[in-house]
Parts: sequence; structure tokens; C-alpha cells
Amino acid sequence: MLRLVTNSGYVQADETTVRVINKGKTDKEYLWMVRAVMEKLVIFHYDNGSRSRQTIRNLLKDFKGYLQSDGYSAYNAFEATEGVCLIVCLAHIRRHMELALDENKSLAEYALKQIQELYHIEQIADARKLDAWGRCELRQRLAAPPILDSFGK
Repeated sequence: MLRLVTNSGYVQADETTVRVINKGKTDKEYLWMVRAVMEKLVIFHYDNGSRSRQTIRNLLKDFKGYLQSDGYSAYNAFEATEGVCLIVCLAHIRRHMELALDENKSLAEYALKQIQELYHIEQIADARKLDAWGRCELRQRLAAPPILDSFGK
């Protein structure tokens, strides 16, 4: 199953807490999830409760393609990995922009507006019931040049 997931070319990864009874007390440990998006396959991985970068590095050692995560620093282990492109979750970026409203309202509002425009493109794709390739074409046409380029700046 791991081989099927890591050969997919596009995975989402996340880690979540799990309570484990250890010698009469409950410890907070971590469980990793890696999902092959297009194939709709999911694996769960427990490494003695570790949340370390080495855990995800070992788990995805043979992976090549797009790796989407929440931006947790453990995934930075793949930054210099040839053939791996890190992509982040827009919902997590949005949360950070909401928190930044108190620090720099105008820039945070600008970022939130750009994210809203990207979400609108997704709503159009949903309404048209586009498949993955149709959704990709719509995103490239409506999002890539105007929104993402200005958002990056």
C-alpha cells in the first residue's frame, strides 16, 4: 500500500495527535497520514508516536511528485529533494492571514481577498462539475497569471 501511495505523484500528508496509554498514564503522541489524492488511497503510519522530520522523511523516502502539507517544519526536509515539489494548504495560509490582521491590516486584507478569489474559482469548478483536468485548466486560466502572480508579490 505504501508503494501505491508513494508512486502516485501527488500526496497530501498530515500528522495528528493520538492519546496512548503508557504505564498507566496517557501520553500525547502522533499518527501520520499520507493520502494519494487522485487514487483515493490513504495510509496511516505510527512511529512510536514521533512527530519528527525523520519519520516523514523515512516514510516518503522514495516519493517523487507534489507533496501537499500544512506547512509544519518537518516537511522542510523535502525542500532540496530533487523531484519533490512542496505545496501548502490554502486553508492554513488563510488562517495565518486572519491572525495577521492585527499586525498589518491592509496586507492581510489584500491576501484574504486574493484567497477569496481563488476559492471563487473552485466554486465555479464545482458548479461545472469539472474533473481534475478541467479543474486544472480553469485554475491555470483564471488563477495563475492574475491572482497567484500578484499574490506572490
